[in-house]
Amino acid sequence: MPTPVSLLPRNRGLRAVAAACLLLGALVLLAVPPVAARPRGSSNALAPRSLLSWKLPDGEATILKVDGKEYRFAPQSFWAVDGRLQFVNRFTPFLVEYLPGKAVPQRVTPLVHGPDRKLESRFFTDLQAPGPQAWLLEQSTATIRRADPDGAVDATWLLTDAQDAVITRFWPAGPAAFWLYDRARHLLMLRRCDAPPDPDADAPGADFPLSAESLAACEGHLVVADREGDADWVITRRQAGDAATEPDVLAQLEADEVRILDIDAAGTAFAYLRDGKGPALLRLEIGKDPVRLPLPGAWRFPADAGRVAQIVAAPGAVPSRLLVLLMRRPDEIALAEVALP
Repeated sequence: MPTPVSLLPRNRGLRAVAAACLLLGALVLLAVPPVAARPRGSSNALAPRSLLSWKLPDGEATILKVDGKEYRFAPQSFWAVDGRLQFVNRFTPFLVEYLPGKAVPQRVTPLVHGPDRKLESRFFTDLQAPGPQAWLLEQSTATIRRADPDGAVDATWLLTDAQDAVITRFWPAGPAAFWLYDRARHLLMLRRCDAPPDPDADAPGADFPLSAESLAACEGHLVVADREGDADWVITRRQAGDAATEPDVLAQLEADEVRILDIDAAGTAFAYLRDGKGPALLRLEIGKDPVRLPLPGAWRFPADAGRVAQIVAAPGAVPSRLLVLLMRRPDEIALAEVALP
């Protein structure tokens, strides 16, 4: 039987009675559903299994040797589909594809975009590649670019002309549509790229005020983790793009680190947390209490990486695996998988 742990859904009057929380603890525990935890001894099943790894001799990059050529590479973001793994490079813009079970790249595809004379210095921070085309988020120009299988960029959509925008992640919002988060202006952005881009205008969409330390979105689902103090976190679920409806509070917790890893089209999300009980995954399903899944060791994510995790599941099935991009050592990055219970 799962046992309750002290991650409690936040209720809006909680801060007003903080001084009396010890006296009212029993009432609080009766009033809010607990987060269930798996039995002790089960955490080893959640140990990440390395699929790919790259040693970084200089602490920044490795050298890939493909078809007689050398490429300086570090994975910035990735996308998995049908067992294939595609990565966008942190440095010179190119894509790297791996086939299932292969430790050597199937191919390296340099990006080509004739109108952009500064392409070599662009920073592509995130990637989505659900089909033959790849969608890429470029930070310095605040654009989404679409590339064909040969790496040729055939369209570019401007996200915003705000000079202070900082947009480093994007998530699927439907066919050729994307959710993005502007950390500088605290905006959740919806942008549609299903029509030819207008070079003089932003891509169609809307902006929604949102404070988030970490988030993940998919279709109409959105899960957010935000700080309320040095160690206080609140995790909420809401309809993406719905600014009028009050969000559902899933959990309030004291932790050193909370990171929303990914969310699928059914609204199931996973978060990583590190608190006084140790490191754990938090499974967040619609209509169910959050479940804490203890991990055998802490995870360290690559600094400034884009996508660091992706839920893997057969169509219509519950999530079976979680792919995670982790630092195994200061000089080694790995893509690992975790079998989900």
